[in-house]
Amino acid sequence: MAEDDALLSDLMVENVISLNPETTMKQAADAFIRYGFGALPVTDKNAIIPGVVPYRDVMNLKHRILE
Repeated sequence: MAEDDALLSDLMVENVISLNPETTMKQAADAFIRYGFGALPVTDKNAIIPGVVPYRDVMNLKHRILE
Protein backbone atom coordinates (compact mmCIF):
# COMPACT_ATOMS: atom_id res chain seq x y z
CA MET A 1 0.00 0.00 0.00
CA ALA A 2 1.35 3.38 -0.96
CA GLU A 3 1.60 6.35 1.34
CA ASP A 4 -0.73 9.30 0.68
CA ASP A 5 2.20 11.48 -0.42
CA ALA A 6 3.74 8.87 -2.76
CA LEU A 7 4.36 10.04 -6.30
CA LEU A 8 2.62 8.25 -9.14
CA SER A 9 5.97 8.01 -10.93
CA ASP A 10 7.15 5.74 -8.11
CA LEU A 11 4.11 3.47 -8.47
CA MET A 12 3.44 3.37 -12.19
CA VAL A 13 4.25 0.57 -14.57
CA GLU A 14 6.05 1.72 -17.69
CA ASN A 15 5.44 -1.35 -19.86
CA VAL A 16 1.66 -1.28 -20.04
CA ILE A 17 -0.21 -4.23 -21.51
CA SER A 18 -2.81 -2.82 -23.88
CA LEU A 19 -4.94 -3.68 -26.86
CA ASN A 20 -5.27 -1.68 -30.06
CA PRO A 21 -8.33 -1.02 -32.19
CA GLU A 22 -7.27 -3.76 -34.63
CA THR A 23 -7.02 -6.44 -31.91
CA THR A 24 -9.40 -9.34 -32.51
CA MET A 25 -11.73 -10.67 -29.84
CA LYS A 26 -9.69 -13.89 -29.73
CA GLN A 27 -6.47 -11.93 -29.16
CA ALA A 28 -8.18 -9.90 -26.44
CA ALA A 29 -9.46 -13.07 -24.75
CA ASP A 30 -5.96 -14.56 -24.91
CA ALA A 31 -4.51 -11.43 -23.29
CA PHE A 32 -7.05 -11.55 -20.45
CA ILE A 33 -6.30 -15.22 -19.84
CA ARG A 34 -2.54 -14.67 -19.96
CA TYR A 35 -2.35 -11.61 -17.71
CA GLY A 36 -5.43 -11.99 -15.51
CA PHE A 37 -6.48 -8.33 -15.65
CA GLY A 38 -10.04 -7.15 -15.02
CA ALA A 39 -9.83 -4.62 -17.86
CA LEU A 40 -7.34 -3.56 -20.54
CA PRO A 41 -6.88 -0.16 -22.14
CA VAL A 42 -7.20 0.25 -25.89
CA THR A 43 -4.47 2.52 -27.23
CA ASP A 44 -4.13 4.00 -30.70
CA LYS A 45 -0.90 4.57 -32.65
CA ASN A 46 -0.34 7.86 -30.76
CA ALA A 47 -0.66 6.14 -27.35
CA ILE A 48 -4.02 7.85 -26.80
CA ILE A 49 -6.52 5.74 -24.83
CA PRO A 50 -9.86 5.95 -26.65
CA GLY A 51 -11.37 3.32 -24.38
CA VAL A 52 -11.10 0.42 -21.98
CA VAL A 53 -12.36 -3.13 -22.52
CA PRO A 54 -13.61 -4.97 -19.42
CA TYR A 55 -12.83 -8.67 -18.97
CA ARG A 56 -16.50 -9.61 -18.73
CA ASP A 57 -17.36 -7.99 -22.07
CA VAL A 58 -14.74 -10.01 -23.93
CA MET A 59 -15.21 -13.26 -22.07
CA ASN A 60 -19.02 -13.16 -22.24
CA LEU A 61 -18.79 -12.96 -26.04
CA LYS A 62 -15.88 -15.38 -26.38
CA HIS A 63 -18.05 -18.48 -26.77
CA ARG A 64 -19.97 -16.89 -29.66
CA ILE A 65 -16.88 -15.72 -31.51
CA LEU A 66 -14.78 -18.85 -31.23
CA GLU A 67 -17.46 -21.27 -32.42
